[in-house]
Amino acid sequence: LSLQYPLRLRTGSYLSVSCRSCLDVGSSEAADGTATQSSLRDAMRSNDRSSPKPILDRPALEKALKANGVVLKNPDRHLDVFYQQLHRSGYPPLPEFIAELRGKKTGGPLTPMSSSISRRQGKRRPQLPKALLDYLEHTDDFEVCTSNVQLAQTSSNGSTTKLAVELQDGHVVESVLMRHDGRVTICVSSQVGCAMGCTFCATGTMGIKGSLSSGEILEQLVHGSKILAQGSND
Repeated sequence: LSLQYPLRLRTGSYLSVSCRSCLDVGSSEAADGTATQSSLRDAMRSNDRSSPKPILDRPALEKALKANGVVLKNPDRHLDVFYQQLHRSGYPPLPEFIAELRGKKTGGPLTPMSSSISRRQGKRRPQLPKALLDYLEHTDDFEVCTSNVQLAQTSSNGSTTKLAVELQDGHVVESVLMRHDGRVTICVSSQVGCAMGCTFCATGTMGIKGSLSSGEILEQLVHGSKILAQGSND
């Protein structure tokens, strides 16, 4: 699995990544009759994912730019710079981030990530094409994060943090942060459910419900990064 993500955390360590199948949790019924986790256990993920899409889904962004007639002279370089700047800024909401790139003041200060990228000094902010910024400023097709952390539980000794991450279609997957001496490992989900069918495992009994997009996988790294950055600032 090859994922492009500009992450080299400076919480005194590197972050390594492993992928796994996902956990789908919960069984409560909603009073208003909306979909719950228990009903979602039997629901397959649609191949036509709902909008907005994760901005970290680079192939989807490239496809959207082409479909909307946005031509970049150096697309690889421009998108590399865009994602680097997004990481340095700490993954704020897209309107705030575009305003920052345009040099406008936002409603509040942005919180940079604690990383080797964000700590580089003495370099001017690179200019991105106006056509790219115009599209991102007015589109409703993308968000910086389409998922959210439903639950985070840290072990008593502080070495492990388990995250229940809710996707925008209501499925919940699991990520695990494991802190070691000099490094941090994050185990991220790449699928909803599991095809192995192990009877002793709740996830295995679900069967396979579908795969996550590259953006949904990378968002788990963003959530983990923010938790680590928050811990280093406490």
